[in-house]
Amino acid sequence: MANVEIERVHVFKLLGVYINRSLKWDDHVRSICNKAASRIYFLKQLKRSSMGPDDLFHFYATVIRPVLEYTCPVWHSGLTVAHRNHIEAIQKRVFRIIFDASDYLGFCIANGYATLHERRDLLSRQFFQGVLNKSSCLNYLLPELRSDTVTDNLRHPSIFKLLRVRTTRFKSSFINYAADYYA
Repeated sequence: MANVEIERVHVFKLLGVYINRSLKWDDHVRSICNKAASRIYFLKQLKRSSMGPDDLFHFYATVIRPVLEYTCPVWHSGLTVAHRNHIEAIQKRVFRIIFDASDYLGFCIANGYATLHERRDLLSRQFFQGVLNKSSCLNYLLPELRSDTVTDNLRHPSIFKLLRVRTTRFKSSFINYAADYYA
């Protein structure tokens, strides 16, 4: 057992999340966008069969959108602008199909729909609130708390002592990102 050679792979799938050896989210974003795009075909078929917009949106919200949000606290903070745009393009396409919406952001604002970026941010924030609970199995990963005397004297107080990080990738990992932006 001591001299077992471990195979090196470029990408592997762990619990539905694609992780590549450079710890970038290219493969995962490509995978979820392809999976969601393939489900849009069924949405088009439902539209052709004269299904109403409310039912079409319900189909989107229950069949397509969960693919784009699955485990988002893990990868949301590490997305590039190109990744965000690629994922957002799926919802833009769906809204064009269901509602004939040409101005995506205007349509979202006028009708009270959140963009996928806003939804992922909210889901990540809610997940972090659960991690703050002392009974959470992830609570031990949080940085050390600052004392109230220190936070009272800061312009932008954070309740956590933020870790000094050398790389952008580590800074955008969930715990660091959440401790800085959600706390």
